[in-house]
Amino acid sequence: MTRGSGGLKITGGDLRGRSLHTPPGEILRPMRSQVRQALFNVLGPEVEEARVLDLFSGSGCLGLEAISRGASHAVLVERAARCVAVIERNVATFGVGDRITVRRHDLNLGVASLVAEGPFDLVLIHPPFELLGRSTQPSQALDVAALLCSLPAQAGLLSPSAALAFETPRGCYPDPKESLPGLEIERRKDYGSTTLFVARAAV
Repeated sequence: MTRGSGGLKITGGDLRGRSLHTPPGEILRPMRSQVRQALFNVLGPEVEEARVLDLFSGSGCLGLEAISRGASHAVLVERAARCVAVIERNVATFGVGDRITVRRHDLNLGVASLVAEGPFDLVLIHPPFELLGRSTQPSQALDVAALLCSLPAQAGLLSPSAALAFETPRGCYPDPKESLPGLEIERRKDYGSTTLFVARAAV
């Protein structure tokens, strides 16, 4: 069983206005529609025909938004089985299964196993905020900064000019050059209590 998500809808493109399902009882914090619209407005034509990697996919919202806006293919990566089932339902409901691959994968194990499905032109990263220092759960051990920096370092994973877009709690990375070595921040903007970053591999 899944439940409708109320206000969680695709904000633009061919699937605009379509509602997504989310897992019952699962606490997800989807990227707000205002932030999603801002992100895809910034990315603009880069999304069209792009090969997209969506990490911490949750309900599949970001990957499906990219497909709606013209991406050629998206790989949606999620660890939780309940979320993977919901992603698969959303993909089937929207009729875009030929353009999406759903992968159940724990990012604590790294990203090397995703190379075979690349190279990716765009990576969308929307980590649970408890992994970014706002949790009392010590079992959540994934180092998100290390993961972000590992993406351009993984041979074959990204295309040469790939963009990485990610959202964090506001103030999480006050000095990205120190916190995120290997990434060049192209855009950084606050939206209420969160910050949206767009970056590329540093040269």
